[in-house]
Amino acid sequence: EPNETFSLNLTRVSGPTNATATGIGTINNDDGIPTLVINDVTVVPGSSGTTNAIFNVTLSPSATENVTVGYSTVDVTAEAGVDYLPQSGNLTFTPGGPLTQQITVPVLGSATPSADETFWINLSGESPNAVIGDDRGVATIVRQGFTTSNINVIEGNAGTSAAVFTI
Repeated sequence: EPNETFSLNLTRVSGPTNATATGIGTINNDDGIPTLVINDVTVVPGSSGTTNAIFNVTLSPSATENVTVGYSTVDVTAEAGVDYLPQSGNLTFTPGGPLTQQITVPVLGSATPSADETFWINLSGESPNAVIGDDRGVATIVRQGFTTSNINVIEGNAGTSAAVFTI
C-alpha cells in the first residue's frame, strides 16, 4: 500500500496562539512493494500430441490494488508453431485473490530425435504498484532421442569377443 497521511487540526486554543494550527502525520508503508516472479519448467513431451509447460507467476506480498503484468513467449532454440504453441496475454492479481496464477504453453510432441530445446516466457508492463523480480521463465523441452549404454568386454586370448551395445 502507499504511504498514508492524516491531519490534526487544533481548535478552540486559549491563550497565546500559534500560527500553525494543523499538523500532518504520515504513516510510512513498511510492507514492501509487491513483487512478481516466474518459475522455470522442464517438459518431456511424447512423440505426438501435446504436453503442457505450466509456469507459475507469484505476487508477494499481496497488493491492496489490482496488479497487472503482461507475458509472451520468445523462441530461443525451440521454434514457435513447430515445438510449442506461442502464448501472450495479461495476468491480473486482485486484492484478496490468489497470489499465484498459471500460464500454460502447449509443447508439441515429436517423433524425430533432436537435442533439447528452450523457449522463454517474458514478463513485462507491470502495474505501477508492483515490480518484476524475475522477468523470465525458461522452458526446457527434453527431447527423447537415441541413447546407448557403456559396456566392458573381456578380450580373451584367442578369437573374437563381441561388443554388444544396447540402443
